Amino acid sequence: MNYTGDTQEYSGLLQISQVFVIKVLFWKISALFGTGSGNFPAGRQKIRDDGADVTQRAKEKLAYVVPFTLAIILALLFMNFRNFAEVTMIMGTLPLAMVGSVWLMYLQGFNFSIAAGVGFITLTGVAVEIGTIMLVYLNQAYNRRLVDCELNGTFPSGSD
Repeated sequence: MNYTGDTQEYSGLLQISQVFVIKVLFWKISALFGTGSGNFPAGRQKIRDDGADVTQRAKEKLAYVVPFTLAIILALLFMNFRNFAEVTMIMGTLPLAMVGSVWLMYLQGFNFSIAAGVGFITLTGVAVEIGTIMLVYLNQAYNRRLVDCELNGTFPSGSD
């Protein structure tokens, strides 16, 4: 076949591909409804899956991904602050964020799914980020207050 730009040159190929698509659709429909022969071509088979095994495998992966993620967050926070008390303050916000999200899922009638698990991991990151920003701001404000008190020769107190 020479390319001449004419679509009639390729009409044979188009007809073959259309016939193939129709045959595949026929095989799928006949297998679905149990009508006809339902024979699949060699090397193909009918697979029915309700997704339970996929969900089970994903939950197994989440069982070690979530603690691993928390360990990474804990290590990064400790490398940043070098103070276990500040890391504990930030990590202490995580249970509150998780409880709030579980309540919201319950009130909305959602079931736990893989997407919800990934959302919990994301929520953990956001809660840690906000906690870090607040802690850095509080440390800066406290240090600024100490410098002001040193310049004025006073002792910092809560009433100032």
